[in-house]
Amino acid sequence: LNCSLRTLSLLGDKSLVVLKIGDKLNDEVVDVITDFVESKSDAAVLLLIYPKADARTRLFKSFLKNACVVDCKGLSRDKLHEWINIEARRFGKSISKDAAEFLSELHDGDLDQTVQSLQRLCLYVGANQLIGKNDVEEVVAETHEKQIFEFTDAVGSRNLPAALTKLRSVIDTGTPYPVIVTMLARQFRILAKAK
Repeated sequence: LNCSLRTLSLLGDKSLVVLKIGDKLNDEVVDVITDFVESKSDAAVLLLIYPKADARTRLFKSFLKNACVVDCKGLSRDKLHEWINIEARRFGKSISKDAAEFLSELHDGDLDQTVQSLQRLCLYVGANQLIGKNDVEEVVAETHEKQIFEFTDAVGSRNLPAALTKLRSVIDTGTPYPVIVTMLARQFRILAKAK
């Protein structure tokens, strides 16, 4: 990390170092990042993606003093529904209130997944201008259910390559992790009863 932050870019201006952090940082990494931020080096631009920043830490205080902190909060429920309506209009469609609510629940606020589902829904409704809750149930919810069951079936049959591929599909559709774990537990209960 220190080498990446201090090395000059071969292509000219500055290099971009993107660092995605889990919940905890070890002290050595904190020292390297803090030293870089406080030195105000021109060698690189550091983009630190951190899920839960603690304002009491030395690292956060260093960023507040010497750099820029951007809080990327998710949209509130009302704003999310408004955003879904705007995106639907951008695709030349309108979406009913209950369909927008259901779509936001399915994707749990993931905007990328919501846009992808809206695109599929626009293709599905064709010439119709309104996207209804039934459309969301048929196109989006069915896809989620089908993929999660294909994943659990692959796990149950001990087909590791298929299970990993299906797991990637399930994650890509925005299925929350607790749902995946719950469905896996369900599959193991079924297998245990069958034996």
